[in-house]
Amino acid sequence: MCTLGSGISPDKRDEVREIWKMLLDSKDFLPEAIQSIRDIERQTSEMTGQDANMFDGMDEELWIQSCDYIPASFSKMFSIDNL
Repeated sequence: MCTLGSGISPDKRDEVREIWKMLLDSKDFLPEAIQSIRDIERQTSEMTGQDANMFDGMDEELWIQSCDYIPASFSKMFSIDNL
């Protein structure tokens, strides 16, 4: 929503750019984050007796590849060469 809003409210563009930079800078932590989400799902299922596996069957590599997305309005700023 912030990314969409930066097109409507250009004064927020710098803040949104920083959000995307933080997301991109945290990419090395994705495998750990994915494992944490899977652990929370498992614990929730155990505690509630209900299926809480929202991401069950989702391939980790596909998940990580999906996190490569950069909005077109910021893609030139955050090309691999600029990081």
